[in-house]
Amino acid sequence: MPSTVGVQIVDVMVGATRAAILARERFRRDGREAVVERLLVYTAKDGRLDACWVHETDQALADSFLD
Repeated sequence: MPSTVGVQIVDVMVGATRAAILARERFRRDGREAVVERLLVYTAKDGRLDACWVHETDQALADSFLD
């Protein structure tokens, strides 16, 4: 299982029904380390979190650490 070494919030965008976080996460697994950039998009409905989508900038790299 990978370990998260650190998370850096790069930017936050907020609207009436959506919010987005651009984040950089550093992972370590089996002696390898990588920085994965991801965009997390959230939607709200009735004042509660309704959905979250995660968009990787390098899906293959993310998969190699999270698979």
